[in-house]
Amino acid sequence: MKAVIHLDECPEALKTEVQSYLEHQPKAEILSVQTWTSTPYKDKTIIDTAYTVYTLVGNYFKIFSLRISTKDEYNIPTVRVNGMIAGEIAEIIKLSPEWFQNL
Repeated sequence: MKAVIHLDECPEALKTEVQSYLEHQPKAEILSVQTWTSTPYKDKTIIDTAYTVYTLVGNYFKIFSLRISTKDEYNIPTVRVNGMIAGEIAEIIKLSPEWFQNL
């Protein structure tokens, strides 16, 4: 299930990473902060929550994400950071199958 939240509702590691980026890129803006909760395991009592922060500066999108599980041994406490320029995103969409382009 998806929910739109505020940055201050994210785990500390993710907040720190995003705030550091925003300090170094003062023109960057947060587009959205979201959580997705799921139960991807056979044991449906284990809940995964994915926190994702979408940012944009100029034509560069940067995405910060962190997954937290209710089962501690499944947690990877590292914030993942990925980025892509708008032209690359447009090219991926252009090269994608027609069913994807019509979403």
